[in-house]
Amino acid sequence: MLFFVCSSGIHSDLVTDRPDWSVRSACPPMRLLASLRALLGVFPVFAFVFLLFGGPAIAGDGILCELVGKDFCRRNSWPYPHICQDIASVRAPMVVQVANGWERQNLLAEPYFDPITQQLNEAGRRKVQWILLDAPEERRVVFVHRTISMDETNQRVAAVRNYMAELGPGAPTASVVVSTMPADGTSAARVDWVNRKFITVLPEPKLPEVKQPGDTGK
Repeated sequence: MLFFVCSSGIHSDLVTDRPDWSVRSACPPMRLLASLRALLGVFPVFAFVFLLFGGPAIAGDGILCELVGKDFCRRNSWPYPHICQDIASVRAPMVVQVANGWERQNLLAEPYFDPITQQLNEAGRRKVQWILLDAPEERRVVFVHRTISMDETNQRVAAVRNYMAELGPGAPTASVVVSTMPADGTSAARVDWVNRKFITVLPEPKLPEVKQPGDTGK
């Protein structure tokens, strides 16, 4: 039986008549390692010659360096910019939800107008004041709920604009837009009635009883 130790090139006493180079050539891993060493030894020289003679001829006035810089930036910025469209598609529904939330927050519906004159009542005036003073500047838009009658809708829009004009020239202003969003909610009168009822049924506050030493609680 013949066997060889490829890592060191040492073989058994049974094949002492073969030179060491034959052992290395007979072992495939050693041949591969020798080829890699030879390639690594030649590569720096080849790269230097290519950059010295072939680089300017191929690249021109610094184009090679520019291409190398672009490739470096692309590799280090991965996966951008290829996922920008995916990010925008994910954020788009959130932007729509935020816009719809502010539209509902700034919506003036039936509870904020007088049902006969279509003028703002006290709740409507306070709502407009909040929009002009407390809402973010980019969200200062007054939405008026559209009614079944276009004349009533126009009267409500005119009432909101007239009230903002009455606040004075130095007061902040906002655009008035007709909205078709459903006016879900409860009137301020009902909310006030529920809160008052809640207060009337609250139990009187009292401190807990203090147990005396030896009291068993019976």
